[in-house]
Amino acid sequence: MILTLAPPDTPEPQTSQIYAVPRQDGRFVWIGTAQNAQHRVYRAWAKRLDPAVERRNPAYVRWLRTLDHAPRAVVLCEVPHEKRHTYEGAAILAYRQGRHPLFNIRIGMRWAPEDHDRIAAPLYRYRARQRAAALAA
Repeated sequence: MILTLAPPDTPEPQTSQIYAVPRQDGRFVWIGTAQNAQHRVYRAWAKRLDPAVERRNPAYVRWLRTLDHAPRAVVLCEVPHEKRHTYEGAAILAYRQGRHPLFNIRIGMRWAPEDHDRIAAPLYRYRARQRAAALAA
């Protein structure tokens, strides 16, 4: 008996969608990445009453609570899955420069500079107190 092996199936390269959520006037309020953008936007809208979700991004959740139904997702482009955060960050920066009122706190996987400064300020003060106490001792 001869056993032949079939060549392994080559998987399709994974892609992700870079999407935007528009408000009534057509300006975008959210840029995100997902494999199914409309499903991702619906999940965010469905979880709008969850306090844990609200703590992560209160402004976006407050906006979602004003809606009677899930907003639509506008797919901006399809990108390779492994580069999705780079493309998402570039889209966020581009639309912020275009004066879109985005609720995004992070740019890709990085904090926006203003949010980073807000979060890091207490840590800087703590470390300064530690250094001052060490010098005084």
